[in-house]
Amino acid sequence: PAVDPYAIRLLRSQHVDYLTHSLSNPLSKGFVSLDASHPWMVYWILHSLDLLGHFDLFSSFTSNANANAKGDMTMREVEAFQKADLLTRVVSTLSHCWSDVFVEFSSRDVQGDDKLRELVRSQEKTNKERNKDSGDGTVTIIGGGFGGGPSQMPHCAPTYAAVLALSIVAGIGLA
Repeated sequence: PAVDPYAIRLLRSQHVDYLTHSLSNPLSKGFVSLDASHPWMVYWILHSLDLLGHFDLFSSFTSNANANAKGDMTMREVEAFQKADLLTRVVSTLSHCWSDVFVEFSSRDVQGDDKLRELVRSQEKTNKERNKDSGDGTVTIIGGGFGGGPSQMPHCAPTYAAVLALSIVAGIGLA
């Protein structure tokens, strides 16, 4: 059949190269305004790689990644380890965007709210010192989220993007 010169062609390998390069290198000058969007950039790139099928062989292969009898690695094994390294760095990048948040409530507010009381009770098991009534009538509840970049204030939008990105990583089997 004749090739339609106006047909849309997807240059899959060039797209994958561009996306993996974008995950592995700092943002260029043109992207400086997106510095507060690290989780979104990570998610968009991972989602694109996932849609392009970049992780398909990897997910079925990781459970069987053994060296052959000579101890040499096949090309598939090298690719799987390179992808694993890339995804491990993604998790590391997102972990730097995480910030703990400590919120203080009055003891009266906690006693009057079933949800707050339940939250304080659940956190007492893991952090007894911080969640107890401090004596001044306040109770501290620990939370957190992802900011747009390292040391940035957590917000629901970058937290959403980070959770989506981590879901892709977990779906591949690295979580």
